[in-house]
This record gives sequence, structure tokens and C-alpha cells, in this order.
Amino acid sequence: MMTRKARPLPDPRKPETVQRGSRLPYNVAYVGGIQAAHLVLTQRELLDLQRAFRGKLSNAIRHAYAVGLSSYVFAVGEMDKVTPKKVHARLKRVEERGKGLREAVDRLEITDASHIDSFFTHSFLRNRPTISVNEFLRAINLFLANVQGAVQDLDTMQRKGAMPAYPAKALSLTIAHGLFLENNKFPPLTRGGVFDRVLKCALDAGASRTSRYRSRAVGRMDVMSLMRGAKDGFDPQEALAFGKVLSSFPT
Repeated sequence: MMTRKARPLPDPRKPETVQRGSRLPYNVAYVGGIQAAHLVLTQRELLDLQRAFRGKLSNAIRHAYAVGLSSYVFAVGEMDKVTPKKVHARLKRVEERGKGLREAVDRLEITDASHIDSFFTHSFLRNRPTISVNEFLRAINLFLANVQGAVQDLDTMQRKGAMPAYPAKALSLTIAHGLFLENNKFPPLTRGGVFDRVLKCALDAGASRTSRYRSRAVGRMDVMSLMRGAKDGFDPQEALAFGKVLSSFPT
């Protein structure tokens, strides 16, 4: 019987080598706590969905589509805020101001620091959250090391180019959940099938809501990779849990 060789623990005496990627970790918090107002589709959106679905629209399909569309629009807006150039500018500002604060605290005279720490003692004796001058300096040094690492990482990246398709991937999975709830099975990965049609319809609606022009050629783009990604990330239990959430929305 073959056994996997255990990995040795890192040696704390040796500098750590951090594996860096060529892209930012775009962690987008998708819409949570959807309200009834978010579930309202325009007459045009509803008509387009009806044509794409080619059948009677159930509440599950309509609500899943509306949730996915709202989340997609929100996520696209968030993605616009996290281009490498914009992230670099914000982190650089934190780095510069953090260094300024650290230098100001470092320049405190003994009397200055003691006066500040008298309030630390006052809070500490009353079991209130607090931090001393020396503890603050240690903490900000550790924090700034992380910020500087992030800035240096961004310096090695190309600060332009297409953004990852995370919003579209999340939209695809949400629509797959809705179609699963309708037929109790994952929709077929067929070009021109219901999954393909509804997903393209949602992407066009999202483009319209975000005022982004998509030509007819782009509107007919192949979304097979998105559908396959949805299937790879699909969990029937998650779909059923999503269905319980949708059932609480007004019809």
C-alpha cells in the first residue's frame, strides 16, 4: 500500500516564499438579503425571458432570474471598482498614510507615550478593549508589511486588460439552480437549449441595466463555458436551499 509522504513544517528561521499570481483575487460579495423591490422585472425583461424560456414561467424561474440579474448588475458595478490600477492607488494611499502614522508615533517622547498609555491603563483596568503604544507599533509594523507586500505584488502585474468573468459565472449558476427547481434535474448543456437561451437573455438584460452596449454578434456569443462551469459547481442541496429562499418571496 502506497502512502503519501507528509510535507515538512516550514522552518521559521527561513524567509517565507509567497506564491504570487498574475491576477488579483477579485472577491466580490454578491447581493445578499434580496428585497422585493429587487425582484421586479420590467415588462421588456419579462417578455424577453418568456421568449427565451418558451414555456409558462413559474415563480421559481422568474424569481431565480431576477435574483441572478440583480446580483450580476451589483457584481459588475463592484468589479469596476477593483481594477488593478484602482486597487494599487488605494493600497498605496494606505501604505503612505500608515507609514506617516507610524513615524509620528515613533517620534513620541517618553512623556507623550506615557500620557497616552495612562488612558490605556485606565481602559485595561476596566476590562475594555484597548492597545498600548508599543502594541500599536508592533501591530502597524505587521500590517504595513502586508500592505507593502500587496503593493509590490501589484507592481508586477499588468494594470489593464479584461476582468475575470466572475459575475457571469455566478449568474450562470443561479439560472441553473432555477432551471433545476423547475424540472428537478440539471438543464442540458445544449447550444440553443433552454439553459443557453435563458443565460444569453440574462446577460443581455444585465448589459442593458448596466448601460453596456452589446452588439448582436456578442449577444449570440457561445456561453457553453459558463454553462459547463455552472455544472461543475452545481450542488443539488444548494439548489433546494435556494428554492426555499425563493418560496418566501411574494408571487
